[in-house]
Amino acid sequence: MLDGCRELALYTSGGGSRAIWRSAIENNPEPAYSVGWWNSLPLTNEAVMDEDRFNIEVRQFLKQVGITSQREIERAVREALASGQIEGKEKLKVSARIQIERVALDHEIEGEIALS
Repeated sequence: MLDGCRELALYTSGGGSRAIWRSAIENNPEPAYSVGWWNSLPLTNEAVMDEDRFNIEVRQFLKQVGITSQREIERAVREALASGQIEGKEKLKVSARIQIERVALDHEIEGEIALS
């Protein structure tokens, strides 16, 4: 058994959790470390999320947003040019909004698109 004061740090990656115990042993200036791997073992009652899966899902959503938004912007600008609504020398103000109601996210991005 380790003597002295112990600290626990929990890191999650993929499907497992990594706990690192750091122990300050009396009369030893160097801390001792003990590392262990547990498969999805939560050490608290807090909700556990798969960070890798979450990252993939966010990237897939943003890819879909980017591709469909680009198509729609290009279509709308070409139609406006064809109808004479714009000349093709303007800078168009643009904004995008991402909302996630369950986590109270409301993020807006504003910018300009130069046509020439």
